[in-house]
Amino acid sequence: MKRFLIAIGLTGVVLIAGCFPERVVWAPNGEYAAVVGGDGLYLCDGEGNLAGPAEPARNLPDEMVVVAWFPDSQRCLAIVETEVRTWAELEQSLSEEQKNELVSLANAFREDILASYQGDLGRMKTVRGMENDKILSLKIYLRDHPDEKLVEKLGDRWKEFEDASRSGSAIQVFRVENGRLKAGPVIVESLGTIVTLRISPIGKSAAYVQISPASKEVTSLYVVPTDGSAGARMVARMASGYPDWTRDGQALVYLAPLAAHWEDNWAMIGSLVRRRVCDRDGALLPDFSGEQELAGLIPCAYSKVRCLEDGRILFSSAEFHLPATSQDMPEQTTIFSVDPARRATVARAVPSEAAASLPSIADIFEVSPDGTRVAIASERGEVSVLTLATGHVVHVQPDQEPGPHDYGLYIRTMPNWRSKDELCFAAPPHTSHGSPDSAEIVLWSEKDGYRCISKNWPESVRKGFLE
Repeated sequence: MKRFLIAIGLTGVVLIAGCFPERVVWAPNGEYAAVVGGDGLYLCDGEGNLAGPAEPARNLPDEMVVVAWFPDSQRCLAIVETEVRTWAELEQSLSEEQKNELVSLANAFREDILASYQGDLGRMKTVRGMENDKILSLKIYLRDHPDEKLVEKLGDRWKEFEDASRSGSAIQVFRVENGRLKAGPVIVESLGTIVTLRISPIGKSAAYVQISPASKEVTSLYVVPTDGSAGARMVARMASGYPDWTRDGQALVYLAPLAAHWEDNWAMIGSLVRRRVCDRDGALLPDFSGEQELAGLIPCAYSKVRCLEDGRILFSSAEFHLPATSQDMPEQTTIFSVDPARRATVARAVPSEAAASLPSIADIFEVSPDGTRVAIASERGEVSVLTLATGHVVHVQPDQEPGPHDYGLYIRTMPNWRSKDELCFAAPPHTSHGSPDSAEIVLWSEKDGYRCISKNWPESVRKGFLE
């Protein structure tokens, strides 16, 4: 097949690796941004002045950095790392079925070791071919349910069981206090890898996408009350990485494949789905059965959805016409729109003449607060701005990032709008509006041009981010 099918598989790998980082995210009021630096979470004003890092806080993930602001601009959510060391902690994140499966496997693992262990745990039939995280779960269970015969049989290898722990993800609240961010309560803890966050326009609920702890090819959509009053609930077992809320805060819109898991190198049929999850006041409904399919399409693991104030829904997908030969398969994705309130017709949001000058994979986009423009980043760090009404394109960041490019992609941080007129993005080294030897964070507007705000940031903040 042609390159598009290879790209479909690649996008699944990218999501598993941690999606696209959102390291600089402006609050809705535009007064300050949350900055995920190399040593913690900071608050940054419009001149680039930093306050922080936030304390006390858990570790911020290295590869997956995401912050989302509440509508009041006084609070934000961030993904943080967790470590699970005991079976009591572990079983809190498991369903009854998952817990029973692990207990059964752990007991089988014990019997396997007692019967045939000769120095190589990997040869035990119970764990042969099993994912490492699952093996760690078995070791945690066996350590916390000690067996003298097992300890004696393993000898020095028992230390692996004593030291066993599992990493996971959590969602933590941070509040603006005295000009800096202060860590607050944790509202979600999970053994899965949480990759994206989206807070409801009402602010009472947050949606997040998580890579399943059972399979890295399953990405599920959850919703949780932001006050921590109840646990998270699954909305869809399979969903792409970037869902959105309708502007009334009552429904989630997401792209869902028909398949049970993402498959590398295969195009997958799916649909654009709207599902009502909250009432008019923003409280979660008792059940999420109100589902409506709005369009059929070809989703990938990081396909994006954004809902506009006027009711239109933007989403990224490939344009397919079947039947087709291999030579007719599409080589790019683009942005489409659908307006459920007017007519059930899918339209291209990007005119054909504009598409020629935009990235071949248009999933990496963000809409301006007034819904009139879209910032689109390429796999190599270029940034363009498209005006939806006219199709006019401005290449605000034409320079490519130097290598290396993991999975063929290099995004330091997603483009993020400070206001309807001002866009924030990372400029690679050697750009005229950045620095000769390092990447920088830049604000751009058509009226005022470019303004670099990160030149005075210390190395501890720049580490792993703007180097």
